[in-house]
Amino acid sequence: MAKFKIGDTVVVKKGVKDPDFDADLGGLYGRITAFNPGDNTYVEISWDSITLKNLSPDLIASCTIENLDFTSIILKTDEIELGQPRDTIKETQKTITEMTAQQMLRDHENKEDGDLAVDFFAPIAAHLAAEDMEWDADEDYAEEDVFNIEDFFVLLGIPKNEQKLVEKCLAKGLYNYYMDIYSYEKYGDNLTWLIEDRMYEPFIFGYGTTEIIKNKKITSETKNKIIAYTLSITTPGREYGIPHGLIHILHYLAIEELLDTGTFNLIMITLQTNPRTTFDDFPLAGWKDLSKWIINSSEISADETVWWIWQFSTKFAKSLNYPQGSKIVEFWMNHPGISSEAKLELCWAWLTDSKDVGSKPIAWQLMDAQMTGDVKTVRKLLKGLGVPPADIAGAIRNMEFIQSEIADPILNISFMSSFADFVWLPSWLKRLAVPFLVQLGEDPLDICVILLDQSRDYMSEGINKGVADVLGLYGNQLPPDELRALIEKGLKIPQVGTRKAFYQVSTQFYGNKYMQNTQTDNAASIRKWGKKKLES
Repeated sequence: MAKFKIGDTVVVKKGVKDPDFDADLGGLYGRITAFNPGDNTYVEISWDSITLKNLSPDLIASCTIENLDFTSIILKTDEIELGQPRDTIKETQKTITEMTAQQMLRDHENKEDGDLAVDFFAPIAAHLAAEDMEWDADEDYAEEDVFNIEDFFVLLGIPKNEQKLVEKCLAKGLYNYYMDIYSYEKYGDNLTWLIEDRMYEPFIFGYGTTEIIKNKKITSETKNKIIAYTLSITTPGREYGIPHGLIHILHYLAIEELLDTGTFNLIMITLQTNPRTTFDDFPLAGWKDLSKWIINSSEISADETVWWIWQFSTKFAKSLNYPQGSKIVEFWMNHPGISSEAKLELCWAWLTDSKDVGSKPIAWQLMDAQMTGDVKTVRKLLKGLGVPPADIAGAIRNMEFIQSEIADPILNISFMSSFADFVWLPSWLKRLAVPFLVQLGEDPLDICVILLDQSRDYMSEGINKGVADVLGLYGNQLPPDELRALIEKGLKIPQVGTRKAFYQVSTQFYGNKYMQNTQTDNAASIRKWGKKKLES
């Protein structure tokens, strides 16, 4: 035993059998992750990425059925010998994430877009077909459902020195959940006693996972196991079946270099079906890191990158304000990995509410077609992916079943709302797009003349403020008469915010000439603001 230590790469000796399933383990590689504290002749071995990729599907299926972890095993020290590392720990972690994430919808054998599309409706169809199907959270789970934290620790092999940390994070997650629901401490600030009663629900468990990801004292090994568990319990189509914080999982996997495009699409599509506040607590750093991952991915085309950036821009209306939003837009507009043509396309799309941006990934084309009942498109896309005819037929049957079952208009709107054509972009995003058009080569005078809008439409104010920004940046390049005409037009626009922006920019070129007019403006807020400006 003395010749082994934690972290050593070992090889299973010839003739050694799996203690649970009698499968031949000879020649498999892994790393020692723990010694049995009661008997040091037993060690825990985590398989390396090459072994994991070559495990028998039957063995993996057997482990799943028996609720055993297929990524590791416990053997005697006389059944192993030292070996040379064949990969890195990070490569192993990525492989585990890829293999486990596929359980989100079903036990996939691979992560091809065709499999994703075929299987997407299967769990939803099964749920709707159940005689006792209910959409109320309290009815959807049996009363005896509980979360046994001790069993959870054993199942995932969480080290004893981290168990208390994990428990505290789960309790903090419960606290955050109730604060989101009630906005006050309904059950106090220490909710450890409620873990057993509520953590079996995937949505609520996601709050705990989010806290675990944030905790710097918890090791990446433990985080990766809990992330894999969180993904495996995700059940789209079931009330409270999608964990809160999946976007935080994406962020973590991206910065740890564990994220693959299959998992990315899988999680983002799952989030698209979730009517809850999916992105509200996602920070600026998260949007930047995910953007970097997309831009740098060799598996995502330039056209798909543009579509993803646009998709992101439709999600952060509540999570980012104008100062924060300006930073992410500046990041996109100044990134060399995005072409000038793509940047122009994005800016015009933001200004016109266009959804025809870039190229939608095929997985998303399939989801849209399935959600809208477009059988012809589903069949065509799946056939193009090489999906077997029997699987195509199964996907279409599930799709048609869903369409027939969701006949209630209210329920249909609830389930389909995230896939609706309506897109809401924050006004400040439109404001930022205007000066970037000029930065990207558009003529400043043409942009100002085309975009300055005298309507009372809410979204026009952001665009009008963007025009004022352009005048402030490029006004000296415009013909004097044109500059004056634009400013005077802006000062006549009904919206108070627009007039204030044009009063402010006028001082750059005409001193207080137009600012004097604030004292006769019909808006009291402008008169008060203008008075302070004139007195300063």
